[in-house]
Amino acid sequence: NAFRSLNARLEKTRKVAKSVVGAVLKVGAAAVGLVVAFAAATKKAVDFAASIGRTAREVNVSTKALQKYRFAAELAGIANEELDDAFRTLNELIGEAVNEQAGAAFEAFQQLGIASDILSGKLRGTEPVFLEVVDALNQIEDKSRRAALSAIVFGGEAGLKLANLTNQGTAAIKAAGDEFERLDGLINNKTIKSAEAASKSIAKLSAIMKSQLTKALAENAPLIADFGKDLLENLPKIISGLRDVARFFGLVGLSASKQL
Repeated sequence: NAFRSLNARLEKTRKVAKSVVGAVLKVGAAAVGLVVAFAAATKKAVDFAASIGRTAREVNVSTKALQKYRFAAELAGIANEELDDAFRTLNELIGEAVNEQAGAAFEAFQQLGIASDILSGKLRGTEPVFLEVVDALNQIEDKSRRAALSAIVFGGEAGLKLANLTNQGTAAIKAAGDEFERLDGLINNKTIKSAEAASKSIAKLSAIMKSQLTKALAENAPLIADFGKDLLENLPKIISGLRDVARFFGLVGLSASKQL
C-alpha cells in the first residue's frame, strides 16, 4: 500500500510538473515574443520620426512641409524614399545653378522660366522652387520634353516616377498635404527632436554593447574553446541525464527519450 501510495504521489508530481513546464514554456514564449515585437515596433517608430528631421535638413524644407509632401506623394503611389531623393537632387541643383550659372540643371531652370528668380533670390529654398517647377512643367504640352526636364531637375528615375505627383498640379498637391494636417497626421518638431535624440542613444548603446561583447568574447576565447571541448566530450552524459529527467516527469515517452 505504501509503495502504491508513493507511486501515486510520484505520478501526480509528474503530471503537475508536465503541466507547469508546458504552461511556463507557452507563457514564456508569448512574453518574449511580445517584448521582442514591442521593442522592434518602438525602434521602427523612433527611427521613422527621427528620419523626418534628418531628411528635412538634408533637402532644405521644414519637417511639416516634408510630411505633407510625403503624404501627397504616397497617394500618388510614390514612396517616401523616392520623393526624398527628388528633393535632395533638386536642392543640390539649385545650389549648382546659383554658383555656376551653367550646366544642364541651369539650362533646365531657364527653359522652365525660373532661372532668373532663383539667381535673384526671389525663389529661395527647395519648397518654393519645387512648386514653381511643378507649375512650369504642367504648362508644357510636349510630354517627352516635360519628362526630360523633370528627369534633370529631380534626378533621372526619381524625376520620371515623380510625374504621377507633379502632373496633378500644385493645387492638388497642397490640398492633399492640408488634408493630412487636418487628419492630425503631422508629427510635431518636439516629438521629432526627441525621436532623433532617442535614435542616437539607441545607436550608441547598440554600438557599445556590440563592442563590449566582442571584447569579452575575444578576451575569453581560450576559456570558451576549453568549454566547447569539455562540452563535446561530456555530451553523451548530458544527453543521458536529460533523457532520464524527461522520462521521469513523463515529458516524453520512453521511445522518444531514447532519441534524445
